[in-house]
Amino acid sequence: MRKQRTITRPEEEPCTQGIADLHALAIPQAETPYVAAGVPWFLTLFGRDPLVAALLSGLNGAWSAQGALAALGELQASRRDDWRDAEPGKLLHECRRGELASRNRIPFAPAYYGAHDAPALYCLTLWHTWRWTGDDKLLKAHLETAKAAIRWCD
Repeated sequence: MRKQRTITRPEEEPCTQGIADLHALAIPQAETPYVAAGVPWFLTLFGRDPLVAALLSGLNGAWSAQGALAALGELQASRRDDWRDAEPGKLLHECRRGELASRNRIPFAPAYYGAHDAPALYCLTLWHTWRWTGDDKLLKAHLETAKAAIRWCD
């Protein structure tokens, strides 16, 4: 019988640190946090960044995927808005708060939809997170958002 090699403490440290770093970048929201894009300028919701972080962190990032799916789903575009590059089904690229955004001087409030990768990444993240967790409630909660995103991609 072949022996399985276990992870020793020094080999475990990069994974432990990486998980801690993800949690340090967590932005709280109502039920589940999501991972911010980075500090200092990107402590806000982006479309691609929390989804990629969740995908690359696998099962350890399921909490982040759940938060990102919820936050992005709430801000999915439902109508066309050329100022914000919004189209039905599109997911945001970036969300900003502040004086310029509140005065509509920049197109980031409530969200800017210029990215083209977020809708496909949303669907991929939903599928992977459902496969990792087996959480049918998660799938049901975000399926309509994913369907609208797929329609936009098509």
